[in-house]
Amino acid sequence: MDTSTDDRRAERSHARWTWTIAGVLIVVLFVLWTLDRGPAGAGACCAVSAIPASAADAERASSAEAPAANPR
Repeated sequence: MDTSTDDRRAERSHARWTWTIAGVLIVVLFVLWTLDRGPAGAGACCAVSAIPASAADAERASSAEAPAANPR
C-alpha cells in the first residue's frame, strides 16, 4: 500500500473521532445547561457563604460546637 493513502485514512479516522467526541460533549453540556447546571445554576448554589460574616458569629459557632465535640 501507498503510505500517502494510509496517512489520509488515519487523518480521516482522527477527524471523525475528534468530531464525534466534540458532538457528545456539546450534547452533554446542553443537557446540563437545560437542567440548570450551567453558569446561572452554579451562581445560585455558590453564592451562599459558609464563612461567618463577623467575629461574633464565628465565636457563637465555635462555642456551639464545643459541647457537642466534648460531651460529659
